Amino acid sequence: MKTLFRIISLSVACCLLLAALCGCNTDSSDGSGFQALFRLDTEESDTPEPSEPEPLSTLSLPYDPNDNGTRGKVLDPFASQTFANRYICQLIYEPLFRITEELAAAPCVAESIKYSTVAVADSAAAYFCVVDIKEGLLFSDGSEITLSDILYSLNMANSKNSVYSDVFSNVISFYKSGKMQVTFRLAKPDSCFEMLLDIPIVKRNAASDNQTFIGSGRYRPIIITDSIHLLKNENYADSNNSTIKLINLIEVEDGDMLMYSLKTGSIDFAFFDMNSDGSYNSASGTQSVQLNNMLFVGFNGASFPTSNQSVRKAISLIVDRSVMPSAYSGMATAVSVPQNPNFPIAKHTPLRQPNHEQAKALLADVGYDSYNKDGILQRRERPLSLTLLVNREDDRRLALAELIKEQLTAAGIGIVVEQCSFNEYLSRLAEGDFDLYLGEIKLKYNMDISALLAGGSAAYHTPTSLKFEEAYTEWRSGGSLATFNTEFENTLPFLPLMFRCGQVSFTRELSYNIIATEKDIFYNIADWE
Repeated sequence: MKTLFRIISLSVACCLLLAALCGCNTDSSDGSGFQALFRLDTEESDTPEPSEPEPLSTLSLPYDPNDNGTRGKVLDPFASQTFANRYICQLIYEPLFRITEELAAAPCVAESIKYSTVAVADSAAAYFCVVDIKEGLLFSDGSEITLSDILYSLNMANSKNSVYSDVFSNVISFYKSGKMQVTFRLAKPDSCFEMLLDIPIVKRNAASDNQTFIGSGRYRPIIITDSIHLLKNENYADSNNSTIKLINLIEVEDGDMLMYSLKTGSIDFAFFDMNSDGSYNSASGTQSVQLNNMLFVGFNGASFPTSNQSVRKAISLIVDRSVMPSAYSGMATAVSVPQNPNFPIAKHTPLRQPNHEQAKALLADVGYDSYNKDGILQRRERPLSLTLLVNREDDRRLALAELIKEQLTAAGIGIVVEQCSFNEYLSRLAEGDFDLYLGEIKLKYNMDISALLAGGSAAYHTPTSLKFEEAYTEWRSGGSLATFNTEFENTLPFLPLMFRCGQVSFTRELSYNIIATEKDIFYNIADWE
């Protein structure tokens, strides 16, 4: 049945391509600036079926019809809440900058970017980021991308319910500054701001109920027999040699249905965030996808002994990060610094190895120079015993906490793992009722950790120092990341452990040369075989 469906779909694609070559107008407008989707009824087609479909001429992907709780919700790149629909949007809409496999911002709709700092009154400074836009790019309907479309897309991204709204947390304003140029004024310097500009560009006002925005991506949406599909975009700016002409979007409404669809082969490819423990191996092939979710140990900087820098550094020297991913079945990458392990400089930063002798010397300097009868270090007969707060609703998190406890206890630091519900966990963090806590945060791709630092939205009594804050500001202004990382490990406001991984799963019909990133799981779809 699946083979028959692929053959029919291929015939549909061929008909569409023939119509385009003959100059047929598939555009339909309701007179209000909205563009209707092309419709085709396959049941009335007399096109003979080919005996064998071309290799990977079609692909079936999951699609959530209940995105945002509304059946028939359009593939809105700014509002889609489900992974399935967000990734489909990446095929339809091109961003200003594409985040590469090497975690660099490559110009896409944008042409270039430059930063400047301007002195203003009262010895203050204003920070600007200027983005030039490529000229002559086309949307999938053949119309040219204008600066008006760029500004419209930025306003959509900055709207209240947009999934991109957090990108603008450091943006004071953005405005037209040239024929094809937009300028962002930033509240604070950010030399990695372009890493946030993977914002999808859509045609201004070209969407309505049960329709979709018009983009300039690798594929464009069409309607075949009242079902949404994607057709290869012949107006795509970059070379697109993919043999995949047509992508079928199969309605999948929950995780169980998604797993079953992969197992039966009704869909070919899917992404899993793996934010909870469970089995995701129901397909023939799997590949890990590095996420920007950092797992870390937080310190209470408002109470002794975790307020002491030497104690924090000693804990860092005791913890063996290399074994931490085992708590997540290996689906994580250990780190010593708070940047994605694929981030250029972090990728070449050696993982800090345990050094118990150095840790012991640091603790002795603080006064922990003897052991009690239980083998725990003590200072003035008071044992070095700490609480480690953890949310009990994730078995992997609990396993990670036990690993940390085992290592620290073996080195003479008593650890009591305190499990609690998520609400109690947040309450105790806010009240400072902890010594250590196990946390996870999804960082932005500019590797901004300010949310975890003193005064940040996810900071809970975080220790800091003036020298550390100056080093952080210097890096955000374009200074050396290596210099900042050195000061980070010296101050240690929190202890990075690892970055979690997700996974793509696919059927045996796909080859194993797939490259998938968190920012684009279809990163090299043109090379799929």
